Amino acid sequence: MKWWLGRSPALPEAAALRPAVGSTARNSVVVNSLIRPDSANGHKLNRTTQRAVTTISSSNRSNSSVSTIDSRGAAPAPAGSNSSGRDGRNGSGLPPRLQPVDFSTLVACCAELRSGWVPAKVEQVVMPDKTSLCILLRTPSGQGWLRVCWHPAAGRLTMMTQGSVPERGNASELYSLGEQVREALCGLVLVEVSLPAPWERVANLQFGVRPGEAPTRHLYCEIMARYSNVILASADGEVLAAAYQARKELGEGVGGMLSSHRQVQVGRTYSLPPQLYGVPPSAAPSFDQWRDTLGRLVDGFIRAFHGVSPALVEEVCGAAGVTPEVRPSTLTQAQWEALYGQWMTWQERLRSGEFTATSDPSSGRYSVFGSLPRRHASVHEMLEEYYGPLAAAEAHAQLYGKLAAAVAAALKKARGKVRAFEQQLTESGRTEEVRRLADIITANLYRIPAGSPSAVVEDWETGEPLTLQLDPTKPPVATAEALYRKARKLRRAIDAVQPLLEEARSEVAYLEDVEPPPDAALAQKMETRTSKAAARAATRAGKKGGKRGTAAASSAGAAAAAAADGGYDTASARRYTSPGGFTVLVGRNNKQNDVLSTEVAADDDLWFHVRGMPGSHTLLRVPRGSPQPPAEVDVQFAANLAAFFSKARDSLKADVIVTRGAWVRKPRGAKPGAVVVSKELRNVVGRPGDSVAAAAAAAGGVGDAVAGGSPVDGRRR
Repeated sequence: MKWWLGRSPALPEAAALRPAVGSTARNSVVVNSLIRPDSANGHKLNRTTQRAVTTISSSNRSNSSVSTIDSRGAAPAPAGSNSSGRDGRNGSGLPPRLQPVDFSTLVACCAELRSGWVPAKVEQVVMPDKTSLCILLRTPSGQGWLRVCWHPAAGRLTMMTQGSVPERGNASELYSLGEQVREALCGLVLVEVSLPAPWERVANLQFGVRPGEAPTRHLYCEIMARYSNVILASADGEVLAAAYQARKELGEGVGGMLSSHRQVQVGRTYSLPPQLYGVPPSAAPSFDQWRDTLGRLVDGFIRAFHGVSPALVEEVCGAAGVTPEVRPSTLTQAQWEALYGQWMTWQERLRSGEFTATSDPSSGRYSVFGSLPRRHASVHEMLEEYYGPLAAAEAHAQLYGKLAAAVAAALKKARGKVRAFEQQLTESGRTEEVRRLADIITANLYRIPAGSPSAVVEDWETGEPLTLQLDPTKPPVATAEALYRKARKLRRAIDAVQPLLEEARSEVAYLEDVEPPPDAALAQKMETRTSKAAARAATRAGKKGGKRGTAAASSAGAAAAAAADGGYDTASARRYTSPGGFTVLVGRNNKQNDVLSTEVAADDDLWFHVRGMPGSHTLLRVPRGSPQPPAEVDVQFAANLAAFFSKARDSLKADVIVTRGAWVRKPRGAKPGAVVVSKELRNVVGRPGDSVAAAAAAAGGVGDAVAGGSPVDGRRR
């Protein structure tokens, strides 16, 4: 395979294919020396190179923070990351390090947009989430959605896949920026796509009333990692709206982000991001000037020249045949000349607009110059596929957070009710004491003078003197009657509060069963939303291709799964096959546990559940009339799964109930996931670590959260 920059005339043997993918070496190598942490076009390639950039994993370490919006510091993702395995993937299925859009990629995106979608009329503007705008463009040949995204890790300017439709969201989640852009752009024509700042990642979408006329609106898309922004401006450059507003650090005003270099505020004139260091690549036309510029600057390519990213330096080094582990000081003259030749070829490719979209899924990298094995139809299609899983993961995490917060709030409220009822019962325990005091006063009325604040009488139980505190404004008989009324009230409180307390305790137990919300159930909801969107797209494009056939095949597959399980829909349940060939179904959430235990389970099926704690209902299907029952290895296989998908996942072993499906029933009015086991068949020691689910999680898969649900009998397991 030839590299995109071709063979170097000065060093033919240097053009052999070399791995230009992120090196893990921590020494001072070519790539790690030429790319310093303060990169203007992407992430640093030193100690954090092997960390994944995802938004759903927890942060292990934080990169250096920058207090100004326009500073060119490191650009890590907003959330942390997990370590990746040998295959370059992490547990989320995303690339270990998301490659940011650099200047070369933005040039390729603008070139494709300019060639196929200029001019185009703006039909609709939708803001599906807080970091992207979708603009529906219509041309004589068709229509499509333009995505303008300023996400810190996935900022891009691309046309969405044909037939894709952005999510509209809920009315309560409307964003003011989307409404402002819609009012300003709908009905106008996209007349030009340009790069207003040389060698900078800023695209200018120009909109006018008619093709060929001067633009009346500008939409600036600044793709700069954590400093990405989208700004709507008028014809004279006045800022009309912005995703993020910035004011000078010592300036006046409130709100927005601080900036020590420029102001981005509504009503002010828009200014391009300043170039903080470096020179344009054209400033060093000769080899000696180019090398001399690098020699004078310690920070190498990134700080020496504008428009250079870590991915570009890797690609240039790989195309020149320079081994990444070689120190810059040890490069020979021929190797320097090979690097310069590829450097000049890169500039020529940018000027000519020759781009080929390629990617390497195993390493999580992409290129617009055709240097990677997998080819794509367009740069836009490649970027949408590359950054799509990140958007889906963020939507999943957002839904997960909402449901987790709802469950936590309900659980807090229920526990507060339990505490309040228990306190009332504690106070009601003084009923007998209050009644006894009333009896003592009644028995000693002849000894207590009227208007006395206290009286000393004999305690019947101990025989000791007892001092009674009385109300001097009331006669003793009135005080006794008041105490009798209080005793009756406390007694009634016991009868009224006790069932309320039991109900509150039952609610707490149920919410604890489903806390945290099952992650797999949320994934199922996201999958349902995705399938509905795909069905809508297939309906619209049914006359153009075979998407209806795909939808029909999917429906047929779900129907086949339902037919195999007695007519019930179990396609979303976890499904495993035991060593003996028996099907094992594991519920993902409380409602699915109900379906498995009360509707799917046949009388001869074996039902499993961990004893004494919440967990998923597990069903080992035994075909009716099977000549041979499940062997011990099959029973142990299902018991291990039941133990793994429970709160006993982190234990070495757990007791697992085994019974027949005929002996499991749901009480009337019980919560989802609560069943009664009338008779146990046997008890099996389940080992969560020996389950196939544990092996899959250890190999890099994402383990599902515990599905709530508890078997109940007289002891409420």
